[in-house]
Amino acid sequence: MLTIYKYHRSKRLLLMIKKNQVSEIFKKTLIIILFFIIYFTLVYGFNLFSFSSEQQSLLFDFLITFGFPDRKSAYFDLFDSIFISYHCILTLLILSVAYFVVWLYRRTKNENTESILT
Repeated sequence: MLTIYKYHRSKRLLLMIKKNQVSEIFKKTLIIILFFIIYFTLVYGFNLFSFSSEQQSLLFDFLITFGFPDRKSAYFDLFDSIFISYHCILTLLILSVAYFVVWLYRRTKNENTESILT
């Protein structure tokens, strides 16, 4: 009778461990999905520039003063470099905020564990 009880108890413990592992994997997957949803919403949801024709001509004049050729490709080169910089800065910002949130969560979790132990 005692061995049957121990067997059921260990089996229940293994089930709890598996459920906790599955829930941890599920939480991590959800966090990653949420991160990408936020990232793509921020990056692709906001337009960088919406130039009028007058602003475009001023930009072309500005490019010519710096030695760029008077072509549309020069404008697109500048736009691409600004767009890439925007993506890099936004990615760094989102990653640093995510890192801070994880760091804060772990810190509070450790403090709660220490207070329970003492």
